[in-house]
Amino acid sequence: MQEPSAASMHHVVHKFHEVFQLKQGRYSDLSAANISEMMKSNSLDNAPTQSLLSVVNGILDESIERKNDKIPHRVACLLRKNVQEIERRISTHVGTLKNSSWRRSTSLRIGVLEALASNSGEERGVVMDRLQQIKIEKSKMEEEKKTGVEHVAKLIKEQEQRDVELSDLKHELKLGKQRHELHCLQMETEAKAAKDGLEGRMKELEILLEDSRNQLCRVSIWCTEGTDAVL
Repeated sequence: MQEPSAASMHHVVHKFHEVFQLKQGRYSDLSAANISEMMKSNSLDNAPTQSLLSVVNGILDESIERKNDKIPHRVACLLRKNVQEIERRISTHVGTLKNSSWRRSTSLRIGVLEALASNSGEERGVVMDRLQQIKIEKSKMEEEKKTGVEHVAKLIKEQEQRDVELSDLKHELKLGKQRHELHCLQMETEAKAAKDGLEGRMKELEILLEDSRNQLCRVSIWCTEGTDAVL
């Protein structure tokens, strides 16, 4: 891609400067031609990232202030273009960091190999000892990680087992409570039936007692009348 000229860069900065100088609530007043100029690829490519963020924040602030009023379509397009350019720069930056990390790792490996190839036997021995030490430390770290994972898995399994036992105890407690309530209800029913039976029996006995008294009275009267007749 052709490098932008100094005049072009100045023009881009000037155009963006015009947008940045807008007071809050004025982005919707930008003309379609002005926004079209801003949305040109070279304008966005050459604009500072902070400037792009300022435009995005300004448009978002304006949209919040406008509440129910929609922002114009041209302003929405400008917002989308700015966001896309920011995303592209972030993606490029991440890719650059990954490549830089890979190059450092590769350079380190090449440096070790060159040291092994060019150094004396004693120096190679030192390097090999260091590599062996690193290998041992790495193995220990992996073993500790494995042990940690196994320990966590064991704790999770124990917690699950405790949860199952707790659930079983709650279920058994609920069943015991239900059995107790049923037993109490049954005892109340039986007690009421026994009470009703006793009360019924007492009434029967009272009736029998009353009959016996009546019969005794009749016998007494009969005996009295018989005695009077004899006299």
